[in-house]
Amino acid sequence: DLQVKYTPAAHNTPELHHDPAIIQ
Repeated sequence: DLQVKYTPAAHNTPELHHDPAIIQ
């Protein structure tokens, strides 16, 4: 569900912190 939460603020969510692509 990463693409579902692919929002400007999504990179701040702990569940996406494991994904380097999201952080960058």
